[in-house]
Amino acid sequence: MLEHVTEDDLLRIHRASLRWMKPDAVWVHWCHRATVARTRISLHTVDFLRYSRAEWEGIAGHRFAFHNRLRRPQFRELFDRAGWKILAETASINDRALATLPQLPLHADYADMPPEELVAGSLWFVLGKK
Repeated sequence: MLEHVTEDDLLRIHRASLRWMKPDAVWVHWCHRATVARTRISLHTVDFLRYSRAEWEGIAGHRFAFHNRLRRPQFRELFDRAGWKILAETASINDRALATLPQLPLHADYADMPPEELVAGSLWFVLGKK
């Protein structure tokens, strides 16, 4: 469910958890990606990569149905900033989404990321204290 939390709130949650989790505790973070975008228009699962945050919120959501759209490298960086180290991670790479990606005009927020990182879904991170 954490993909429905803002980046700032995710950072606060992960930083705060450092105070109450035991030294040998782990955080398991799962970020699923929907296989079908349910919006007013028909979208492919990676279509959101073409839009700015503001544009996407106008198409696919509102403050009650927020989706942070963080990609795997952004989650890694957030966990590091929060004070956690990644002990393990897995992701699925959707071949259909990967094939669709070259046809998509990427928004500048995503233009420098490798294709596999852009389409990675079902992200699992196991985090430990640094």
